[in-house]
Formats: sequence, C-alpha cells, structure tokens
Amino acid sequence: MRSIFRPIAALNAIVMILLCWLFLAIPMRYSDEALLVKWSTLIKKNVFGIDPKPDTRDLLFIDVSANKMPFPRKNALGMAAPYDSDYIVNRTTLTDLLRILNQKRANLRYVFMDILFQDRTIYDPALQEQIDSLKPQSLQYPNM
Repeated sequence: MRSIFRPIAALNAIVMILLCWLFLAIPMRYSDEALLVKWSTLIKKNVFGIDPKPDTRDLLFIDVSANKMPFPRKNALGMAAPYDSDYIVNRTTLTDLLRILNQKRANLRYVFMDILFQDRTIYDPALQEQIDSLKPQSLQYPNM
C-alpha cells in the first residue's frame, strides 16, 4: 500500500511545482488579486496609518521623455531616409543635464535613469563621458 502513494505523491509534487511556476510567469493579475491588493492597501494606509513616503526634499524626478530629437530611419535598403524619422531622447539635452548634475554631485546620493538608448548617434560619446563621471552615484547597464 505504501509503495503506491510514493509515485502519486512525487507526481503531485511535480505537478504543483509546474503549476506554481506557470502562475508566477503570467504577467497579468486576476481581478480578485487586484481587489485584495487595493483593499489591503486602503486598510494599511487609512486604518493603521502606514504610508511611508520619502522626503520630497531628497528626491528630484525629471521627465526627459518629451524632449525628443529626430533620428533618420533606415529604409529596406539600409539607407537613411530623410523624409522618415524616428524620435529619440535628445542626447545633447541629456548630456547638458548630466553635466549640471556632475557639478552638483556633492548633493547627490543616487542618480537613476530609465532610458532606452536603442540607436547610436554622434552625441553618444559625450553622453557616455558624463554618465561615466557619475559612476559612484549611478548604476547603468549596459554601456551605450
């Protein structure tokens, strides 16, 4: 009798591990989870008064997404098409911003940048130089 339960238990364990792995890999959340998170957050904030927020004097958020520069898109032949452009983050303005931050680096604790440098431009070496000079305060991956 005992020998029958061991393979069943092993199979059950493997199925449970695979199901857990599957559900953790799903990017979307279910509506009941959203409801649970919403209500637990409301109770935590309103009933218990737990709502830790950083001091606004210590943080500075700068949105650089609106400052774009045209970047010529390549056509099917691999040649730059002057009439068709992509718009990417303006590297010269970002370089100027990082230069200012480098001058004020004594007041900085961390610098976080969430920017995708997908295409290379002629302005990248100057930008990379400014990013490298912020090394103690910034963490980047990968290099441009």
